[in-house]
Amino acid sequence: MSTHAAALAYQLFLSTLALSLVGLALLGLAENVLPFELPPGTKEQFANLTGSSATLGVVSFAALLWTASALSRRATRALAIIFRVAPEGGVRGGVRAIAITLGLVVLVGALPVVTGIVSAVRVSTDLEIPFRVLGFAATTAMEFGLFLLAYAVLTPGTIGWRSHLPGAAVMTIGWGLFKLAGGLLLAYYVSRATLLYGTIGAVVGLLLFLRLASGLFVFGAELSAVLRDRARPATEAHHAD
Repeated sequence: MSTHAAALAYQLFLSTLALSLVGLALLGLAENVLPFELPPGTKEQFANLTGSSATLGVVSFAALLWTASALSRRATRALAIIFRVAPEGGVRGGVRAIAITLGLVVLVGALPVVTGIVSAVRVSTDLEIPFRVLGFAATTAMEFGLFLLAYAVLTPGTIGWRSHLPGAAVMTIGWGLFKLAGGLLLAYYVSRATLLYGTIGAVVGLLLFLRLASGLFVFGAELSAVLRDRARPATEAHHAD
């Protein structure tokens, strides 16, 4: 379990770096279309970014596809071992990994969009508490659906989506706790960090967060696999082994 989680954390870290570069490229393109105010002392650096935003976008998106598809293959291999099913072949597995990667990237990108829409509506109305509850419920439901879909599509074979419900529930609850703890620690850390040690600490904190999230993902899959085996008849489990 720890080996799979460490491998997933490594691929997640590479994908996060590529995703950050894609975000910077999109930010540079957005500034050309819709200019916005920049913090003091960042205009020169941002000018260099906007000058090469198209090239950066193409290169970083290609890197994101490569790292994220490697992450999908790694997760599929880990889930195949956990659920004791045969892994997919090389070419088919590669095409499937790229397709899954594109779908999950789109869904992950939809999460902040929905949250932003709910927040905008909340600010423009006087219904502060109801929209806070609605926003929390919508975000939690989307995260649960995303985790359930990730388990279902990344697991090879014909395992039904109902078998992944326990793991998706554990992942959703744990992810919410991670976000809460991470937000509190980040607010505490930023107010006391210097530029040099703050950057180093941010990288270490990101690696720790990704390692914990990967461990939680693997644990959720292990839980789903154990409950699935217990629910099946003993004879069926014996033949499957």
